[in-house]
Amino acid sequence: MTPSRLVASLGLIVLTASPAFAGDLHAYVGAGLRQPVSAIAEAFEKETGNKVQLEFGGSGQILARFEETGHGICSFPDRPYMPTS
Repeated sequence: MTPSRLVASLGLIVLTASPAFAGDLHAYVGAGLRQPVSAIAEAFEKETGNKVQLEFGGSGQILARFEETGHGICSFPDRPYMPTS
């Protein structure tokens, strides 16, 4: 999936979430998507009043953080990641 499709998908998910059902969100995002995803998160916060915590990093780093914490809404790397081991 291309980065633009990923950003569009994330935008659709967050911006269409009903304020009644949405809570605070935590997303792990590829560092290359910082600018567009930050803009989407800001729009979501203004629309719903819910906070979005974004954690940016390389693909392997965000996958490891996602697995380590056991929480978060999604993991959006900015490029495909294939573990070697």
